Amino acid sequence: MKAIHDINTWAVFCNVFLFIVPTVGMLAMILLGVIQVFLALMISIKHRKDLNKSMSVLLYRYWLFVVIDFILIGLARYFTYSPFDLPGVLFYFIFPGLIAFYFMYVTNEINSNNYPS
Repeated sequence: MKAIHDINTWAVFCNVFLFIVPTVGMLAMILLGVIQVFLALMISIKHRKDLNKSMSVLLYRYWLFVVIDFILIGLARYFTYSPFDLPGVLFYFIFPGLIAFYFMYVTNEINSNNYPS
């Protein structure tokens, strides 16, 4: 589990660093989202029985936030023409960034409870 947290932390901080050039950071956020969804799938499938109830709730909330953001991205694409107006910026960049930091918190909490790797 420590390896999953380390990969996630590394990916988040690389993405934050790449936001020095905003366009590069926005493109890197796509890769960060793929990495985090893959890591969350690994935790959900492989380590599900190792998680206690509070850790499972944190992981379920992460999946709920991801599904809601996908729905909001679909709505933003339907109702707006540009990802750079207010709904687009919120649903394409701000909310996914907050979800990324939340998932870093989730992996930290899971890792701090000394779960096996």
